[in-house]
Amino acid sequence: DSLANLKCFSLICYNSTRGYDNLILPLLRRMSYVEELSLYIHILGGSTFISGIHHNNKILSHMPRLHTFSFYFASENTVADSAICISNSDIQQTFTNIKHRQIGSLIDYDSCRKLICRVFSLPYKFDRLTNITNNTPNIVFNSVTHLKLRDKYPFKHEFFIRLARGFLFLKSLSIDTILAPNWRADEYHLKHIDWCSIVEYPHLISLDIDSANIYYAEHFLNETKTHLPCLTELKIRYEDLEMVTKNFTRNETRRNCTKVDPSKQQDEHWLFGEIGNDKQGFFSSSLPTPSNNVVDTTSQLSSGSWVMTLAECQGKTVDKHLSFQKGEFILVREQKDATWYSGQLND
Repeated sequence: DSLANLKCFSLICYNSTRGYDNLILPLLRRMSYVEELSLYIHILGGSTFISGIHHNNKILSHMPRLHTFSFYFASENTVADSAICISNSDIQQTFTNIKHRQIGSLIDYDSCRKLICRVFSLPYKFDRLTNITNNTPNIVFNSVTHLKLRDKYPFKHEFFIRLARGFLFLKSLSIDTILAPNWRADEYHLKHIDWCSIVEYPHLISLDIDSANIYYAEHFLNETKTHLPCLTELKIRYEDLEMVTKNFTRNETRRNCTKVDPSKQQDEHWLFGEIGNDKQGFFSSSLPTPSNNVVDTTSQLSSGSWVMTLAECQGKTVDKHLSFQKGEFILVREQKDATWYSGQLND
């Protein structure tokens, strides 16, 4: 039941699967005439770790005409004996007798018993890597444009220097870690000093640090630490952004955010916008917005409601009258008479 007419096959799945043993392997064994093969697979709970022996016995032995094989396999398994420790060299030695033996490997222990084993052909041909830890090899991944970092240990500045050198064309970066780097007593004075070289990501357009410690907001938005000339998408918790930018007044954090699209909502509570006097910034999503420039001037305003000014006004007295520009918001306090209200500017 071989697929005699199939010469080239590619299977790229960025979601993890439990169907490798009973679905994918039986399909691959039918490809005895295939000459070019490309596989990107993340396996959960498979029968074994993906090694050179597995490649030879389960895949290559069924494909005698295969001459080009690009692959990335990630296999997650639970180690029954926590005393057993598998290393990168252990995995790579299994590829010694394989003709497609120019490979890279990554071994990560997510916990004392959970092991993630990654093996991939070199040069790397795919555009993404996920859940990469501090254990990143010194390999140049020119094809990778999307990268997700995840580790129970913090990422330090030196790691990001190495990352920028290894992922030269990175466009999207996501970081998931709740820990900030620890500082020894003898180096704590360096914590807030620009003592490292500036990390540059010349092609990065999307940065997601919504699930990361606030340390990484400081690291990436501070131009004395990181240069992001093309950043247009930023996902971050508002409170972290407010703190790192010192309520959007800090000069060191302006340049890296210059091209970020301000029209996108930051979260369910805060928006970014511009008012009539050319001021830009974040404002509460609960504030009213005008619709088609139609304003109901006949209804009375209740205490606690917001109004938006339609024109500039200069108060007659400093102590009793408000002065404001067009497009500013005023919180209504109370109605004084038929035409006058007391209120507070939303400074």
